[in-house]
Amino acid sequence: MLMLLTTTMTLVLQTVNEIRDLERAIDLIKKAIEDKELPLKVAQTRLDERSRRVNVELCNDRPMNGYVYTASEFNRLCRAYVVLY
Repeated sequence: MLMLLTTTMTLVLQTVNEIRDLERAIDLIKKAIEDKELPLKVAQTRLDERSRRVNVELCNDRPMNGYVYTASEFNRLCRAYVVLY
């Protein structure tokens, strides 16, 4: 009887530890997403501004390509974090 109780308590403690570890991982992922949101908004704002300039021809230069790449990369990372958890 004591052996069964000890085994059960061990399993309960392992389960509690696993839950705590998963909650920490989820919190870290949420933090990572929050950290990426501000640079994503900046890149999106710059893209919008560059694509709506009045009386200026739209360009496809290095900065524009960099903004497009940055915005798409941030979006991809955020989607990957959400898919993970």
